[in-house]
Amino acid sequence: MRGMSLQCLLQKEGCQVITLGDSVGVLYGIGEETKKRLERLEIFTVYDLLSFLPVRYNDWSAVKNICDCEEGKEISFLAKLTTMPARKGIKRTAPVAFYVSDGTGRIEISFFNAPYLISKFTRGDSVFVHGTVTSYGNKYQIVNPYMEKTDTTEGLSLIRPVYRQTAGITSLQLKKWAKTALGLVSEQIRDMIPREIKEKEGLCEAAEAYRFVHDPKSLEEAARGRRRI
Repeated sequence: MRGMSLQCLLQKEGCQVITLGDSVGVLYGIGEETKKRLERLEIFTVYDLLSFLPVRYNDWSAVKNICDCEEGKEISFLAKLTTMPARKGIKRTAPVAFYVSDGTGRIEISFFNAPYLISKFTRGDSVFVHGTVTSYGNKYQIVNPYMEKTDTTEGLSLIRPVYRQTAGITSLQLKKWAKTALGLVSEQIRDMIPREIKEKEGLCEAAEAYRFVHDPKSLEEAARGRRRI
């Protein structure tokens, strides 16, 4: 099976082969209700989803130290949990909170409506954090940040596409579905521009352009994809 595309493999095994013209509902994770919400964004087919380009990108790639925190500013950093996640109070609505440190300082992280974090993270875990710094009393905190277990930024998506949204649909979901779709239909995306023109203008391949806009490794990559499309 080496060298065989996913689409060819699925076809050989008698599975449904997804095409660009299929309803977006054929993608994993998109049920009837989600499909209706996507239709509000004029996303009806797999091709519509891939053609629904981000309106901008959030750049999380400038990883700093906790000592660089400034109130009201966003920050990305790597750190370790120094306390166990626990509720800050006896009420069921009390946030789950804990401290993280990177050796240059420490800061409190709080999550509302996330009791599952008590069992998901533990003291000593290495994490990547991105969020907005606020103050509580005389100390800094970050409330409801993006946080992921890791001790390196390698492999993380630090250029985050932001899409026009509707109720019940997030940018993270749109990116995930577009990435899934590309894994299934990228070979069906026809490249209509002659190779000599692509080489002269420095254009990437058509399928590659969609990967660049939906899952870029840098802002330059995103711009290159948008230019091609």
